[in-house]
Amino acid sequence: MLRLFAVSVGLNAGGMALAFVVNFVLARLAGPAETGIYAEALTWHILLATIGAAGADRLVVREIAHLQANNQSSIVPLLVRTMRFRALRWSFAIGGSLSMFWLGACLYRNSLEYLPLVVACAAAPFGSALVVNISMLHAFKRNKLAQFLDQLVKPTLVIVCFAFLWGINELAGDIAFVTYIVSACVCFGISFVMVDACMQDGSNQSGAAAYSSYNLQPWNCASTTLAWAVAVHALSTRLDVVLLGVLSTSFDVGLYHVAARIAVLSSVLLVLFNMILGPRAARMLADGEIAMLQQQISGIIRWICIATMPWFVLLVLFSQEILGLFGEEYIAADLVLTILAIAQAINIATGPAGTLLNAGKREKDLLASVWIGLLSSVVLLVTLIPVYGPLGAAVATASGIVLMNVYASIRVYQLFGINPTVFSTKFMKIRLFN
Repeated sequence: MLRLFAVSVGLNAGGMALAFVVNFVLARLAGPAETGIYAEALTWHILLATIGAAGADRLVVREIAHLQANNQSSIVPLLVRTMRFRALRWSFAIGGSLSMFWLGACLYRNSLEYLPLVVACAAAPFGSALVVNISMLHAFKRNKLAQFLDQLVKPTLVIVCFAFLWGINELAGDIAFVTYIVSACVCFGISFVMVDACMQDGSNQSGAAAYSSYNLQPWNCASTTLAWAVAVHALSTRLDVVLLGVLSTSFDVGLYHVAARIAVLSSVLLVLFNMILGPRAARMLADGEIAMLQQQISGIIRWICIATMPWFVLLVLFSQEILGLFGEEYIAADLVLTILAIAQAINIATGPAGTLLNAGKREKDLLASVWIGLLSSVVLLVTLIPVYGPLGAAVATASGIVLMNVYASIRVYQLFGINPTVFSTKFMKIRLFN
């Protein structure tokens, strides 16, 4: 796992650099207001794409691992087909409804102000399908392919489009967002071909027809519970920009977006670890290899904390200088950046708790943790944004992240006897509660 993690970090380094370039170019050349338009539309699209996946992205990671471990690989194509259809059905329903809502708002106000949101909602099915396909590639242990597509190909296409728009003096927030949608659609087509190739390599395609009468009820029940968990988690992580856009201005959204994108870079290593850990943890929990799983988690989490510590020091001590690289206007968000960086530090310290709950088929506990984070965030967002603007959004978001992760870590220890945090000890007593 350590070797695969090291390779993933290397691939993702390029993705981090490209993502930084995307945000830097837009923020520097377009300004906070146009960046805010782009950020709000992007947030709506990612939010609906994540919710529209209806838990299929989480389910395929663990179920493909379980099917392969139980010598039922011939059922994998049926799982892939079922989850693809589920994601498209839900995303078309949700995205289509909200796109009509924002289109009606445009007609009512006789303005194109909400047109980027119309496009964001209407394109949600492509985003959902891409999310599910990327998860399938990880489940097939094609982690490098998945990261190459999601972290390198997509931002590269966006940067190329940005360069063209800047060359013709058309780099505005709404047009920049359209280029993102085009890039995501291209990546969706490539990922679709990749997933089908993975199934053919495993000689699973011919077995799909033989299991056409396979009982889908357990998948549907589990994915429904996961869908709620994913939806609530997506809301808890994206509702800050949504409500900031509703209760404040595009200028404030632009300031907050830049600070949040810088802070979230801190958790890249943890996100990578979660992607790799998911299918492996599912197999190890199913086989009762608790001690080995604890050892691997503890070692990598400590390494992640040590590796990211210098970055946190820079964010806290030099927040104004870092934000100043994007433009003088963004220096006003220095305290926002500090608060969000501290929240990400706690997120890393609590480890891969949510991933372990999903791998252990504890969807209800995962749902409970994200509900705690969402409810606390919503109350604080609605209360603080009208008074403090981006700073209030940062405090509310940080509170939700901390509460969600602390609760999830406690439940992982209670259920599996695994301490996912950086504070785990090598000689801890391993217990398993059924």
